[in-house]
Amino acid sequence: MKHRVLEIAKDVAIVLLLANILFLTISLLPGGIVGRLPSLPARSAASDSVIPAARPVLISGRAGGGRITAQRDFAALDGAWERWGGLLGQALQSAGSPGPETRRTFLDAMERPGVCFFFSGQIPMQALSRWLGGDREDLDDSADGYLLAVEDGAVALWTEGDRVNRYETDLSPDMLLSALEDQTPDGSRFFFEAFSGGRLDPLTVRTEETVSLPLAAWENPCDGAYATALASELAFNPYGAGAYTDPTGSRVFTEAGRTLSVGADGQVALRCGGEEFPAGIAAGSGAAARVETARALLDTVYGDVLGDARLYLTGYETEGETAVCRFGYVLGGVPVYPDGASVTFEENRVTELTAAVRTLRQTEKRQTLLPMNRCMAIATAGSRLTAGYYLSPDGSAVPLWHE
Repeated sequence: MKHRVLEIAKDVAIVLLLANILFLTISLLPGGIVGRLPSLPARSAASDSVIPAARPVLISGRAGGGRITAQRDFAALDGAWERWGGLLGQALQSAGSPGPETRRTFLDAMERPGVCFFFSGQIPMQALSRWLGGDREDLDDSADGYLLAVEDGAVALWTEGDRVNRYETDLSPDMLLSALEDQTPDGSRFFFEAFSGGRLDPLTVRTEETVSLPLAAWENPCDGAYATALASELAFNPYGAGAYTDPTGSRVFTEAGRTLSVGADGQVALRCGGEEFPAGIAAGSGAAARVETARALLDTVYGDVLGDARLYLTGYETEGETAVCRFGYVLGGVPVYPDGASVTFEENRVTELTAAVRTLRQTEKRQTLLPMNRCMAIATAGSRLTAGYYLSPDGSAVPLWHE
């Protein structure tokens, strides 16, 4: 009986060895999977992508009766985006050449009938146009604030970021005004509408009511099973000679000029380099193509581990041939600090990805923030106060006012 068990064990070992040899042989053939990442299709606004197109964290409409503002609530923000986001898409599609403006003229336009959208970072117009069904690859502005305002029988598109620009559009003012009908004002106002001066940024939303946020917590989902599954998804052999555990407990996978590291602390890093690495994760030229490629790659990294949070684009930066897409968590419509992930491109090819992979959950308990009128006295002059969460090392997500 003992002899029979040994024979079976030998047979199993031989089968596993042959399977590994076959895997490596296929991998090294032309079209094999070592050194080549799976196809990463561009995502659309209507896709079931884990990483959704960045949505605003504040949407405010103004009509004759006053202002209505959605913030700090996914349901309210999603509803306002469904109601007014399509108008922004139409405006982007017909936007003319930019005309430089000042912050003062932007604030003046905010007081006209219209809708403004504020994101948690500066969003490229190219990417925003694509998410809303357009194809304006020629738009090269980025902004965290977008405004549609009725002016002289037309609708102007304003962008507010490092600079202010105004674009003429073909959007019908009747369509915009119709979308603003039947909206009951909620008493919300921006600081410039409430005060002639003050310490805070004029675009801070003034609130006299108590602001409370659900208490939240985060955990690290990057166990051994996650690391093995991610390596397989990114076309590494998780059981090959290039897979090992380093002294810090991180799982490391190396193949064909690529290295994937899944840290015991939840820090994930993918680095691609070397002449032998083909352009397996490549994007077309332009911000929109790069952002879509970054989103598709992060879909693979995050899978279904985000919990109650979403991951939104918070910034797009370029310097020479280098471009970096930054992403941050948003929990219940509230931005979370610090940022969660970044994807770096060199000449339209992904060279590095870093991500702090976290699962975030809200609880039934709530925490009241310090009243805004008390924060005004201690806030940095000119800062724009917004509610946020800070990820503490102890696993909590701390509600706070963020400057």
